[in-house]
Amino acid sequence: MTKHNVINYRYTDEIRREEYRPELVEDVFAPGGALEADESQYNLFLKDPEQYSFLYGFSEDIAADKNFEIGQRKVQYDPDHDKLALLMRLTHPADLAFKFEDGKVTVPDNLSPAQIKALAQLLWFHNISGLELPDSNSPEFNQNFAAADAAVKQEYQEKPKVIAPVEKVDMPEEKKEEKKPEIKKIDEHMKKWMKRLGKDNRSYKRSKSHWEVTWRIYPDPNAKDKDGKCEKGVTAHTYELEIKAHLDKNGVLNMTWNTPNSKKLTDGQADEIVDMCKGQGYTHFQFGNDMTDEDKGAFRMACARKGIVPLGIYPNEIHVRKMMGAATDNLSEEALIKYKAALAKQLRENIAEQGQQFEGNRLEKTIKNLEGAVKYDKFNSFASKKLLPQMMKINGSKDAVAIIAACQVYNAMLVEYGEEDNKLKDLSADELQTLFKQRLEAQKSEVLNEIDERYKEAEEENANGKGVNMSDIIGTMTGNAKSDLDFTMSDIKGDCGIDIQRIPVTKGKFSYQDLKNYRNERQQPLPYAVRNNQLSR
Repeated sequence: MTKHNVINYRYTDEIRREEYRPELVEDVFAPGGALEADESQYNLFLKDPEQYSFLYGFSEDIAADKNFEIGQRKVQYDPDHDKLALLMRLTHPADLAFKFEDGKVTVPDNLSPAQIKALAQLLWFHNISGLELPDSNSPEFNQNFAAADAAVKQEYQEKPKVIAPVEKVDMPEEKKEEKKPEIKKIDEHMKKWMKRLGKDNRSYKRSKSHWEVTWRIYPDPNAKDKDGKCEKGVTAHTYELEIKAHLDKNGVLNMTWNTPNSKKLTDGQADEIVDMCKGQGYTHFQFGNDMTDEDKGAFRMACARKGIVPLGIYPNEIHVRKMMGAATDNLSEEALIKYKAALAKQLRENIAEQGQQFEGNRLEKTIKNLEGAVKYDKFNSFASKKLLPQMMKINGSKDAVAIIAACQVYNAMLVEYGEEDNKLKDLSADELQTLFKQRLEAQKSEVLNEIDERYKEAEEENANGKGVNMSDIIGTMTGNAKSDLDFTMSDIKGDCGIDIQRIPVTKGKFSYQDLKNYRNERQQPLPYAVRNNQLSR
């Protein structure tokens, strides 16, 4: 029997539990979700939604971490402890299999130094804290792991985190006004931030050169006085945040930040750092590899709030859903559409960068939904701002022919808009409105022809003309037109994940007398009626 070692932990941070709430994770089992057809996993989720969501989130974070490569991962039921457990095998930076539960990590004995270091890195990067090594473990494992854990913490806690904006990339269809990064503007941003925080030079330190500026921010003047002083061999680090901006020889802005003992950044601090870079003209940012889950989560959401595309991290479907929520709450309609397009493009590139196929990928549906929202945004805007008011008037008039024709024209335009190289996407909302009106008038004649044909068929079935109910004909045609339109909208929803603006459809009025007059007008045209009605000289 293989001997195992155990690492107990006390997970005190609730970020991941908040991020991977059961109601969010349950969506991965819905149609189009990553685990749509996996009934066994869904049954485990139902067994313990809280614990499943935590384990699923942990594995998702590792899968999205460029520092590690996963060979296998799966949530299973552990009958020995009556708990759900995550079984995982890493293939990089070392080959390592382990079992992860709530409060316990189990690994084989006789791990190599590389495997122990990989384990320590994994737990540190993913915020698993309060580690305890039971006496039941082998003394050698406890000693080696404690040393590896201390070395990892020292290496990364003392290392400034890097956000290195890549060369500027434009958002889709955005005309770029070239901006060159300037240290002066970063410095000005910091001064304004300090003023908003109510801080003066008693609560920060600042050093600046032509190519670099550094700000160290303190909670109060007393903390500033104590910073860097050594007592009993221990140096005090009392600052809240240190930010450094540096321009390299190629004119690329590099941002580094640090907090004492890897203290978590606040949302406001992350927002300011991202905002500084955005103000320099950047739309995409390369995150450093030494970020913990907390780091990534803070900056991922800050990017969403500011409309910035993250590089160097791989957001999963739940991350994207939360990012879109933050982006929707903070960006204008125009900026949000550009952001969805840019993020979808980057997510596709992430999949290719990881050497994965797009079809069948866990993010395939999410990306298509983003692309669908972008594709149909202009059409939806036209429908809500131009078409909807017109349809309300048609409904109010109870004109059955116009109601049926409007549904048919709207459906045809939706189908045409979804085709490749369609010309409708180049039209403005006003131009789409004009086109709709033109097609509506032409379609009314088609609807009248169909009514006439259906009525004549009904008359032929009943020679006396009795029992021919015009309201039944109109009701059937209205129902068919509405049904066809609903089918197209559902099809778009399935393919692109977007709800198309629905138009109100009611059953209008059309009488036998209307049809009789229409048929008489068609059969007996009066080209000279106006002339005959003119007054004689």
